[in-house]
Order: sequence, then structure tokens, then C-alpha cells
Amino acid sequence: MENEMKLRLVAVEAYGRKSPVPVLSNLFRVEVISEKGGLLNTGDKLFCEIGICIVDGAIQAFEHHIEKGNMLVAKAQDSCALTLEANTHLLLFGGDPFPEERYIDWNFVSSDKERIEKAKAAWRSKTFPMTENDSSHIPYPSFRK
Repeated sequence: MENEMKLRLVAVEAYGRKSPVPVLSNLFRVEVISEKGGLLNTGDKLFCEIGICIVDGAIQAFEHHIEKGNMLVAKAQDSCALTLEANTHLLLFGGDPFPEERYIDWNFVSSDKERIEKAKAAWRSKTFPMTENDSSHIPYPSFRK
């Protein structure tokens, strides 16, 4: 428990706990469930880069209101103080940053911008390799370039 929030550590160390799960790199994954809401500090509890996925509910972070279905990324030097609304479910994950810069565009992540552009073109033309037995297709978001 952290400020009456349920925390489940899945990998490595966070919030004064250590997981028995063996990993090959310095990373972490923590599930947070808050029925009442409240303040969750990550600054001195987690290390390196942090992904904050809002599964359910909403948070206030860096003066922004962010609802479920969104994800934030905090760099190692960012100290996060998240205010969770009641009935909020988060996944916190991260680890040591890669030595080279990573670029993110929608669902595409790479250290090579040209590779992302090729993936976007393949996705739009429906030639991107799909998961076996899945014929669904989500269009590339129109709000993106």
C-alpha cells in the first residue's frame, strides 16, 4: 500500500519492494489501483524513464488532466507527482534509457525515423505484417502527420 493505493510489483525493484522475477535488464513494472484516489509520487520511488499507462480512471499530472486510454512518458530527471482520481488503475513501467534516441509515432517506435515512415506507409496501405488470425485494421489516426 502507498497512500491507500494497492501496488503490485511485477519486476525488479520499486517502492521499497523487490520482485523475485528474474530479468535481463534494469527495468520495472508496477500496477497501481486506487479506489479512493490520492497522490502518488514516483520521483524517489522509481528509476530511469517511466511509462504511465492509464488503464481506467484519470490523473492530474504536470497541470494536465489525462484520462484512461492515454500514456505519459517521464524522463529520468522528471519527478512525477500524480494525483489519481477515485477508481483509477495505472501501469507504471520503465527502466534504463537506451543509449540512442528513440522516436515514437502512434504505435511505431524506432531509433530510425526513416523506418517509422516506412512502417506508417505500410500500415496505411495495409501491407504491414499482421498478427496471425487477425484481420482487423485500425486506421492510422488522422490527427497524426
